[in-house]
Amino acid sequence: MACLSSIQQAITRLQAVSSSQLQLEPVCMARFKPPLDRKLQSVVHFKKSGVSIQSALGSRLLAFAAAAGQDVAAPTLVLQEVDFVWKGEGSQVFLTGDFLNWEAKVPLAKGEDGAFHCKQKLPAGTYVYKYIVDGNWTHSADSPTIEDGQGGFNNQLIVTDGPSPSMTTSNKEKPPKDTTSEKITPEAAPKVASASSKPSAAVPKAAPAAKPAKKVEKPYPEVITEDVIPQVVSELQKQEGVSDISIGFQDNQMEGSFIKNGILYTFWAFFPDGTLQGNRGFSISSHGAPPSTVEPFLIDEKKITAELLVFWTLKRLAAQKIIIW
Repeated sequence: MACLSSIQQAITRLQAVSSSQLQLEPVCMARFKPPLDRKLQSVVHFKKSGVSIQSALGSRLLAFAAAAGQDVAAPTLVLQEVDFVWKGEGSQVFLTGDFLNWEAKVPLAKGEDGAFHCKQKLPAGTYVYKYIVDGNWTHSADSPTIEDGQGGFNNQLIVTDGPSPSMTTSNKEKPPKDTTSEKITPEAAPKVASASSKPSAAVPKAAPAAKPAKKVEKPYPEVITEDVIPQVVSELQKQEGVSDISIGFQDNQMEGSFIKNGILYTFWAFFPDGTLQGNRGFSISSHGAPPSTVEPFLIDEKKITAELLVFWTLKRLAAQKIIIW
């Protein structure tokens, strides 16, 4: 009776159409503009056509309308709340990223756990972001990272339609598989050897492939003298008005000097721990003055290479408008 009542209601709804005609037509929603880069499911609606109510009664269209008993609603955009967490040092922390067009800066508040927190609601998609800690742009080592194309790293976030992600929580381990209800098929059952069965010939195992020899890394003084200094000298020689270029390495520091437009400039890259992966500092002076301020150098990179040392040395000189690069 309930089914018959639903069909009668559907017929009444169909008869209310002025021409008593229907058609099912798919209407697809377009892709949202970035950062809402996701597709919505197709939705359907009814409009006028040349199908009579009697023929529609036997079609899937009317069956669907009778079973649903209501109009099809358009899908809604699902937003996930993401907890961004900064556990490092700092007194003032901001969040920015491609979902903020790299322009807006959202402040993080310090929580009872001593970390800085900020919650944002985002649709499903892949995003990159950074933290600004006391005015310095950096990334968190506690979250996934991806190269930013400028010698550094961004943090990367993938939002799904599942539970809300936390930027410091790893995926939980899956529970062990329950095998109590599994059925043992004849193929999976253990075979019992009969008296007439013949032992099969043993197949010799292939010898494991030899592992490639591990590449021996250069001592870091050789990296500086053979791979870094020649490239920095080559780039400085291309600068207009630069002369008397001199760069050397001694006592765990690379010291360079050159004259541009009659002014003597000197720069230092310090490696006090005697390794590229230890503490690092950088300083610049002019007119022959000694280093006055030593700034942190390459603090966002996990592994220091010759290419990164060349890039950031020239970038520091360019930031002071000493060279054009």
